[in-house]
Amino acid sequence: MPEMQTSPQDPPVSVPDRVVNDFSITFCTINGSGSQTANLTILRALCHMGIPVSGKNIFPSNIQGLPTWYTIRANRDGYLGRKEPSEVVVAVNPNTLLKDMEGLQPGGVLFYADDLQLPVQRQDIVIYPMPVKKLAKEADVPSNLRDYIANMVYVGVVAKMLHIDLDEIYKALDFHFKGKQKPVDSNFNVVKAGADWAASNLEKKDPYVVSGWKILRAAGWSMEIRLPRWAPSLGGCSLRRGIPSRLPPPCQSRSTSTFHNCGRIL
Repeated sequence: MPEMQTSPQDPPVSVPDRVVNDFSITFCTINGSGSQTANLTILRALCHMGIPVSGKNIFPSNIQGLPTWYTIRANRDGYLGRKEPSEVVVAVNPNTLLKDMEGLQPGGVLFYADDLQLPVQRQDIVIYPMPVKKLAKEADVPSNLRDYIANMVYVGVVAKMLHIDLDEIYKALDFHFKGKQKPVDSNFNVVKAGADWAASNLEKKDPYVVSGWKILRAAGWSMEIRLPRWAPSLGGCSLRRGIPSRLPPPCQSRSTSTFHNCGRIL
């Protein structure tokens, strides 16, 4: 287990070698910037990887331009309540960067847009810059959409560094845009550009990763989804028919009726 020095006066912070499916991510963005699409894309991708997850949107205001935070918690044991502090912070709001950085727990990870000036230097966290504006500017989208699609850069970088399956990212975008190929492709191309940039420019130094159903399937595990008896009466929603079509292949053939956490965000 490596140790991370905070400062010459402080004791070292003990950091696990590997933390799998057991951490929180907080996205620190600007309300009205299109970040909700980016955050839900990551949430849905994690869910469809078979990882128990929950998401919580925190608005101090619904006024466009003011700060907003969104937290995703992944927990292999199924604990889904929001907790603080987060192990991973994604910061793209210059107005809250200091607060967001200070709120990150020792041994945590900071992803930040590289056009922002870091207000302080912390030696007890791992820091990854992201070329959000640069990659958004290079995207093949109308100029009036670049500010909205820029959030997909952090989706790609975070996905690459935390091992989130890009195939599931694509499926989440396809679901969000209801199969409309042009917005799906426009957004995913930026995601892919972010992931490719991270692969070429960043070295993973943190212990946080996710591991989903593809890994389990390769190891010979199977999955079974059970629904409660009252599922068909959920507000007229055809849950029994809807969930199997949105589940990964190991689940689709199961006809047995444990309520999967994916059900609430499909």
